Amino acid sequence: MDQSRVQVIRDNDAYQVGTGVGSGAVEFAVGSVTSPGVGAILPGSQMRWNDASNRGYAVLTVRPNVAQCDFWGFPDAAKTQAALPAETWLNGFATAKGSNALTQVTKPSP
Repeated sequence: MDQSRVQVIRDNDAYQVGTGVGSGAVEFAVGSVTSPGVGAILPGSQMRWNDASNRGYAVLTVRPNVAQCDFWGFPDAAKTQAALPAETWLNGFATAKGSNALTQVTKPSP
């Protein structure tokens, strides 16, 4: 699954990886569950995570002070099986209200 977390860069010269400085917003992106995908994407400095070996989807949980995007999926090779395997949590990122950066989380949103 081609999954990524991207910061929308407002100022290329001021942009700092991981801090949000120079970015205007954050963006969550996810590939299709069933598409063949594009393989491993070489991430630019603004992309935090990409996983071309899995297929799945994202769940965005929005609360008053934080938004968290959780990526769920299964191995790419399993999509041809008659019975798909159970989905697993692959990764997640959160952003606080008013922030222009994301933080990787260690567990899915409750």
